[in-house]
Amino acid sequence: MFYCCSEIQEIKIENTNKLVNMCSMFYNCFNLEKLSIMKLNSILDASFAFKNCLSLKNINIETNDKFRRMNNMFEGCKSLTEIKNLNINSVT
Repeated sequence: MFYCCSEIQEIKIENTNKLVNMCSMFYNCFNLEKLSIMKLNSILDASFAFKNCLSLKNINIETNDKFRRMNNMFEGCKSLTEIKNLNINSVT
C-alpha cells in the first residue's frame, strides 16, 4: 500500500476493520517518522511491515488477539524509540 513511499513523514489510519495483511505495507518508507494505526481487528500477518523505515521514531498501533505473524516487522528501524498498544499475545 505504501511500499517505497519515501517522502511520507507521518501517517494516521483509522478504521482498518477489513485489512487482513500488512506484510511489507510500509517497507522502505525511509522518511516516515510517526505512525498511528487504530483498530487493526483482522490483521494476521505484519511481516516486514516497517522494514527499513529508517526515520521511524513513534508507533501507536492498536492490535487485537488475531495478530499472528510479525517476522522482521521492525527490521532496520534504527530510530524507533516508542511502540504503543502493540498486543503480541497471540504472535507465533
